[in-house]
Amino acid sequence: MHLTILGTGYVGLVTGADFACRGIDVTCVDIDVARIEGLQQGVMPFHEKDLPERVADGVAAGLLHFTIDAAAATANANVVMCAVATPTNADGHADLSAVFAVADLFAAHAKSGAVLVNKSTVPVGTADVCGKRIRDFRQYSRPDPVAAVAVISNPEFLSQSTAVADTAHPTRIVVGVDVGDEWAGKVMRELNATFIEGGVPYVEMTTRSAEIVKCAANAFLATKISFINEIANFCERTGGNVDEVAKAIGLDPRIGADFLQAGLGYGGSCLSKDTRALIAAGNDAGYAFRILPNVEAVNDAQKFSLLDRYEREVGSFAGKRVAVWGVAFKAGTDDVRHSPALPIITRLISVGANVCVFDPLVTEEKIKFLIPDLTPPFSPFCKTALDAVRNADVLLIHTNAPEFAAYDIESIASVMRSAVILDGRRVFAGRVIPKNVRYFCVGCG
Repeated sequence: MHLTILGTGYVGLVTGADFACRGIDVTCVDIDVARIEGLQQGVMPFHEKDLPERVADGVAAGLLHFTIDAAAATANANVVMCAVATPTNADGHADLSAVFAVADLFAAHAKSGAVLVNKSTVPVGTADVCGKRIRDFRQYSRPDPVAAVAVISNPEFLSQSTAVADTAHPTRIVVGVDVGDEWAGKVMRELNATFIEGGVPYVEMTTRSAEIVKCAANAFLATKISFINEIANFCERTGGNVDEVAKAIGLDPRIGADFLQAGLGYGGSCLSKDTRALIAAGNDAGYAFRILPNVEAVNDAQKFSLLDRYEREVGSFAGKRVAVWGVAFKAGTDDVRHSPALPIITRLISVGANVCVFDPLVTEEKIKFLIPDLTPPFSPFCKTALDAVRNADVLLIHTNAPEFAAYDIESIASVMRSAVILDGRRVFAGRVIPKNVRYFCVGCG
């Protein structure tokens, strides 16, 4: 079996490396020449724990290859996997132009009996549209039309910073196969044989159900996060502690402890995008979701909860030097897509604050590109977390990177001009706060 994966982002590259380490011959394709040249030299396009080693193992086995020649890679494959981006348009709908380009490429070049597997997150009905595009092309444009055309839905469930482990040890594999495409279902079971033999739940359903699964799962996780953040806001006003509340309700097996960590809201490339896509798809289908729009509204407001609290209880940020620890949407990644830190920093600058930032993984070049106004009289980029807070009036903690928790509050306060800490990830929650430090924490008064 030969597997071709179109797209070398988090999903495509991690998935390709994992299958190569399972004995499948894999070719990863991308239109970004520099990215492919870097991968051929062992340079990863993004930070992900254990990924360089996983890629190196696949390459060393002679089973993982990288190319920009999408046509040749598609023509040689038994399975063509679509792992391209589906960004959100302004109206909340997913931009499927890259997915349709993959379907057209498959129609033009795939060999008889090949299967197109959609790994990208797409709205319900996308497999049907892709299948029609392939059949129409082959009926009118290809001299040797292939009768059997199957588009499979196979959503991914990995999380950034744990993507390699999530892919190697999945909680379940969901495969959407429609009636008449049973032969393609057998190909998918062969591809995933090592997972099935290892006892991973393997769930087959229709393509439309499988397409709904991914968005529904992420929307539910987003709902849990917004819910616990609402409870955190309530705790701040009533004297409760959200960690204690979350621990107790998380012990209920019907609820579970995951995604009950209060903070400044969710970000990244999936939760908000998939929630908005589900809302838009509901409107298209004549069903207006009632819970999900409020989930997004809570998340949008949560980003600024500590800024609002500071302004209510202390005053304006104008003229204050504010250090921000963490710019990525969460710790353990350099991905800043939809990171709550970006609108937070933008608002601070807009009200006249001087902002300096530190993130252990995000490069200065990426931050400059995203926030070109980050040019205060102080150096806006710092080499260490402690350098960022030196002479600062306020420290805002955006991510819970392990190195942040390693600092003691006294050492932080000793180098600040005025010691105010806005703890957006509860890094120091539960510690003794020195009397000279004003400490504001999400979820506690």
